[in-house]
Amino acid sequence: FFYSPELVTIQEEYLASRGRGAMGSEIARAALDRLRLMGVPAEEIDQLVRGQRAKLRIRIDAPVDGYVVSKMAIQGMF
Repeated sequence: FFYSPELVTIQEEYLASRGRGAMGSEIARAALDRLRLMGVPAEEIDQLVRGQRAKLRIRIDAPVDGYVVSKMAIQGMF
């Protein structure tokens, strides 16, 4: 799982703007596009669309498999 304050902010922006007329729907659509561009999986975006809250941690799978050779960060580090 992955935590990013920017991803939380984008999710909250989406939730606050949806259902607020034409301008709100444009902002909501842009927020979903930004999530897609940041690599958030469609399943996580679908859960956001169906839900009422932003998720603090989002599952992002690696695009390829392999071995970790060097680990520069640990859980809880920010």
